[in-house]
Amino acid sequence: MRKNARVLSAAVALAIVGSLSGAFASACTGDAVGVEACQQIEAARCESATACGVSDTESQYCSAFYRDQCLHGMTNPGSDPSTASINACTEAIHATAGCARTGAASMAQCPTIALASGVDPTTILPCAIIKRTPEVLSACAFIQPTGDGTSSTGAASMPDASSDADASP
Repeated sequence: MRKNARVLSAAVALAIVGSLSGAFASACTGDAVGVEACQQIEAARCESATACGVSDTESQYCSAFYRDQCLHGMTNPGSDPSTASINACTEAIHATAGCARTGAASMAQCPTIALASGVDPTTILPCAIIKRTPEVLSACAFIQPTGDGTSSTGAASMPDASSDADASP
């Protein structure tokens, strides 16, 4: 009876190890798309979040977190943006941070930053864009959220140090 229990325990342990190694192997296929794009965009968001009350330490943590998180690539497998698109998006994010630093009450006070079609600049704050919805920037429209609620860069929203400060009016 005792021998059967040991054999059963060993079989269960092997099954667990086997299933875990299968899961790890499938997660590390090297098929990730847009890893560098994701890392650059998320780094721009993390750096820019300091304009919205996020400390330098939190910004550095954010960058480290998304550097690793982006190793999975973009969630839209067919979406591997060009270098020009990535640069335009990160520049728009940094410009939005500049707008936030001026104390803009809404994106209407930042007319040089193009928003995606249908976005009302009077109802969205720069910090809301940086922290939660960078895809509303025209240059970043390619990171439009997918059906599962994550953006195509793989991130839902950044850590929020001051949620009241960036809510839409």
